[in-house]
Amino acid sequence: EVAACPKVLLLDEPTSGLDTVSCDDLFELLQLIKFSAAGPVTIIMVIHQPSYELFEKIDEIFFLTPLCCLAYQGPRDKARDFLTQKIFPKVHECPPPR
Repeated sequence: EVAACPKVLLLDEPTSGLDTVSCDDLFELLQLIKFSAAGPVTIIMVIHQPSYELFEKIDEIFFLTPLCCLAYQGPRDKARDFLTQKIFPKVHECPPPR
């Protein structure tokens, strides 16, 4: 499918069953595909519980609640502040980071 130079690539749990090194290799490959010489490729994927390192490589995220309602959609680096404000509107109620 990638050889056909798609504009959008949909991946369902591409890291499932992979070890850490293989996940890193996959994300490096996806970075190459994303900035392809044939033009940019939008990559949309479902990932459950990515490692912190993989999470840091994601540009935009989409979080759903357990009832499949939209909890957040937007830049990864803005998600923590947004969700903290929604869940813990009073700063002193927010638990310390782990």
